[in-house]
Amino acid sequence: MEDIKLVFGDTELCFQDPGNYSMTSTLISGNATRLAAMDAKKKLLREAADIFRLPADQVTFTDKTFYRKRSPIREGISLAEVCRMAFRKGRPIYGYGDYRGRMDPVDWSNGKYYGQKGCSYSYGTVVAEVEVDPETGRVDVINLTEYNDCGYAVNPLAVEGQMDGTLVMLLGSTLYERNLWDRKSGRKQTDSFRTYKLPTAMDIPFIDKNIIETIDPDGPYGAKEPSLGGGLGTTAAIVNAIYDAVGVWVQDLPITSENVLALMKGKPA
Repeated sequence: MEDIKLVFGDTELCFQDPGNYSMTSTLISGNATRLAAMDAKKKLLREAADIFRLPADQVTFTDKTFYRKRSPIREGISLAEVCRMAFRKGRPIYGYGDYRGRMDPVDWSNGKYYGQKGCSYSYGTVVAEVEVDPETGRVDVINLTEYNDCGYAVNPLAVEGQMDGTLVMLLGSTLYERNLWDRKSGRKQTDSFRTYKLPTAMDIPFIDKNIIETIDPDGPYGAKEPSLGGGLGTTAAIVNAIYDAVGVWVQDLPITSENVLALMKGKPA
C-alpha cells in the first residue's frame, strides 16, 4: 500500500467514466483496477523478460522483484528498476482496465427498462434494542447489531466503517432529521444544524458489526458493495423494537417523543 500513489485527475488526465453511484464503487472500480493491474503486470513481465533475454513465460514476479524461473542464481530485478528501464526505452508502463456491470438489455416496448448499472449488492439484517420512556415517549436506541453479507471483505476495517456510516445515517433519518416548513412563506424552518438535528457522537449507540463473507461471482476477488444493502433494515428494526417495548406502531418519520406519547395514549399521532 505504501507504494501506491493515487492521482485525483479529470478527463484531461484519465479516461472518461460514468462515475461511481448506486453502490458500485467496489464492483465497477474494483474490477477495472484489477484488470488494469493485470494489464500492467503483462507489460512488466515482457520488459523484465527483455532484460533477462528470456521469453516472458520464463520470468516470475514476487516480493516486488522479477526473477528467472529456472535459474539457480537467485538474482532479480526490482519492480522500480524495470519501470525505470522501460521508461528510458520509450515504453512507459500503463495498465488499462475497463469494466461494465452485467445487465439485461433494455426492451422499451415490453416494459424492460435500464436500471442499476451494477449487478451485485449486499444483503443483511439489523437488530435494534431500544428504551422508551412511558411518561415522555422518548426513544433511546441502546444497541444496534448488523450482519452483512458483503461478498469477500477485501478491507475488513473499511467494511466496518461503511457499516457504521450506514447505520448512523439511517439512525438520523429515523429519529432526528426533520423538515419543517412555514405555512405562509413556504420557507424551510429547519435550515441549519441548530434546527435540523443529526446524531452526534453522544447519540450513537453501541454497534455490533458482523461480516458474513461469501464469494460474489461478479466482484473483484469476490467482493461487492459492503454497506447499504446490509443496513437498510435499521428503521424497521427500530420501529419493531418500539412496538415490542410499548405496543404501538409508529408510521411517521422521524419518530418524535410527541408522536410516540400520543400513540401510547391512544390518540392519533
